[in-house]
Amino acid sequence: MEKSPKSQSTLRQALARQWQVPLFVVSVIAFGTSLVMLRPETIEPTFDDEFVAVSQLAAENRYTEFYGQAEQLRVKSITQGQLGRVHGLVAQTRAQELNQRREFSLNASNPRSARRNYENIITDYLEAIGRGWVDPNSPAAKDVFQDMALAYWGLDEASQAVNYQKKAISVSETFDPVLHRGLVEMYLSARPKEYLTISLGELEKILGSPNTNADDKAWAFARKAEVLIGQGHEKEALVWLNTADDLVKASRYAEEVDFLRGRAMRHSGQTDQAELVLRDLLARMADRGDVYAQVALELGKINYEQYRDYDARNFYKIVVDSQVGKEWYVAGRLGLAECDAMQQRYDQAAMHYQAVVDLITERPNNRSVAKSQAQKSLAVLAQKLGLLKQYDLAIAFLELEQQMAPRKDRDAVGRYAMMLRRMAESLAGQIGQAKKDSKQADSVRQDDPWFAQQNQLKVDYYVRAAQQFLRLADLTVENSTVYSDSLWSAAMCYDRAGEALNTITTLKRYVDEHVGQTEWTDALYYLAQAHQSVGHFDEAITYYSTLRNRHPNMPAAINSIIPMARCYLSLEPPVKEKAEQLLLAVLSDPAMTPRAPKFHEAMIELGKLYYDSERYDEAIPLLKEAIDRNPDNSDW
Repeated sequence: MEKSPKSQSTLRQALARQWQVPLFVVSVIAFGTSLVMLRPETIEPTFDDEFVAVSQLAAENRYTEFYGQAEQLRVKSITQGQLGRVHGLVAQTRAQELNQRREFSLNASNPRSARRNYENIITDYLEAIGRGWVDPNSPAAKDVFQDMALAYWGLDEASQAVNYQKKAISVSETFDPVLHRGLVEMYLSARPKEYLTISLGELEKILGSPNTNADDKAWAFARKAEVLIGQGHEKEALVWLNTADDLVKASRYAEEVDFLRGRAMRHSGQTDQAELVLRDLLARMADRGDVYAQVALELGKINYEQYRDYDARNFYKIVVDSQVGKEWYVAGRLGLAECDAMQQRYDQAAMHYQAVVDLITERPNNRSVAKSQAQKSLAVLAQKLGLLKQYDLAIAFLELEQQMAPRKDRDAVGRYAMMLRRMAESLAGQIGQAKKDSKQADSVRQDDPWFAQQNQLKVDYYVRAAQQFLRLADLTVENSTVYSDSLWSAAMCYDRAGEALNTITTLKRYVDEHVGQTEWTDALYYLAQAHQSVGHFDEAITYYSTLRNRHPNMPAAINSIIPMARCYLSLEPPVKEKAEQLLLAVLSDPAMTPRAPKFHEAMIELGKLYYDSERYDEAIPLLKEAIDRNPDNSDW
C-alpha cells in the first residue's frame, strides 16, 4: 500500500533535522582549520634582537625603560656570555647617565644620591669581565678600567681608583695623555705617599710625548710648576715658569701660570712682590672659576701670615661667596675659621671649622685642603689655647679634629688625652683653692652645690682622659715607651677620678707587663691601694707583701707598711698581731725620726689598735704623745 504525500514529506524533514547538528559542527571545524592555516607564522625574537632593542633605549637616553628591560633580559640570558653582555651594557649605560648628570668625573660636585650607582657600575663591570665579555689584557678594556677608576673615585676609594687608572694606561695601545692627566689629578687630590715625585714623572711623560696636544701640554706645564712648589723647589718653579712659550701664554692656563708665579714668589720669601702680582691678577680676572679662587686664597694666606686678619678675611670671603659647592669653598671656610680664631671669635671659628670637618669627611680627596692641613690648624689653635689655660676651648677644637682624624692617628689621640687631663687637673686645683679659701674666709660652705658640680666635672674629665690614654696605649703597643706611659697615665687618671675598679684593671695590666721596670713598684703600691679602697683586703695584702718582699728598701715598700697594717685590722676577724708587728716596725726603724709624718701616723694607728683591744695603759701614752707632737691636727 502506498504512503500518502504527507507521510513522505514528514520523513524527509525528519532526516534533515537529524543531520543538521553534525553538519554544523563539521562546518565550524573546517572554518576554524582554514583560519589557522591562513594565520601568519609568529617568530620568537632572539637574544640578539632583544639586546639590540635594549641598546637602542640606552642610546636614546630612555633610562627608566632601559633598566627595566635590561633586568628582564638578564633573567632570560641562557649562557654566561649573554649574561656578561647584559652586565657590560648596564655598566656602560649607568656610566653614560652619570656622565650626562656631571657626576662621573674627577671634578664632579658632591653626588649625594649616586653612591649606589658607583657601586653598581663596579659590580656590573666585574661580572661582565668574569664572564668573558672583554679580555682584561686587551685594548678593549681601556674604557672599562677608566670607568671603574672614576667609579672608585666617586666612592672616595682613591687607591683603587689609581690602580684602575693605571690598568687603563697599561692596556692602551698608544700613549693617551688624557689617561695620564687623570692619574696626575688623582695623585694631586688624594696625596698618597710620594705623590709629588710620581706626579712629576707622569707630567714629564705628557710633556715629552708627540701624542700630547697643545691644551694638554699647557695643562702639564702649569701642573709641573705646582708640583715643584709643593716639593719646596720654588726657585726651580720660577725658572720653569719663565720658559712658558707662546702656546702656553695663549692657552686657557695663562692666568694660572701667572698665579703660580705669584705663589712661587710667596713660598720663596718674596711676599711683597707676590702680593702685587696676585692683586693685579685678581683685579683683571673676569672668570670666577678655580684660578680666581686660588688667587684669592693665596692673598688671604699672605695677609693672614702678616697678621692683617681683616684683609685676609675679605679675601677668604671672596672664595666662599664665589665657590659654593666647589672644592675651593672648603679652603675659604678654613681661612675664615683661622681669621675668626685670631680675632678670638671662637664661636664663629668653631662654626667654620665644623663646616670644614664635615666637607672633608664627606669628600676626603679634596685638592684645596688636605685633611692633615685642617688637623694641623685645629691642633695649633688648641695648643695656643692650652698655653692660655683655656682648656675647655682647646678641648672643643680638638673634638672637632677627632671627628676628622683617622681612628689610628696616634698624635690626634695623644693631644686629646693630654688636654683632657690638663682640664681635669685645672678643675682639681680650682676646687682645692676654693676649699682652702672657704676655710679661711668662711664665706662658702664646702657642701655648696658648686663644689659637687665642679667635682663631677673633674671626675668626668679624668675618666675621658683615661679612656683616651688607653686608646693611645692600644695604638702604640710596639713602642714600649709610649705604650707604658699611656697605660700609666690611664691608670692615674682613673685613680684621681675615684674609679677604683677601672684603676685596678688598668694597673693590673701594667703590673703584669712591666715587672722589674722603673715604675713597677709604684704601680704595685697603687694597685694594692685601689684594692684596699673597695674592700679587697686580702688582694691588697698580697700586693703589699710582694712589694715588701721583692723591694723592701724602695719608697713604695716603706709607704705600704701602715696601709698593710690597716688591711689586717679590716679583715674579719682582724689580724691584730700582724698589724701590731708592722706598726712597731715603723716606730723602731732607726731611719724613721719621731718628727716624720709616717712615725706620727704609726703612733696613732698603734694607739687606736691598743684602745680597741682594751689595752688602755699602752694606748693612752701613745695617743697623748701623738697629740702633744701635733696639737693642730684636724683629726683630733
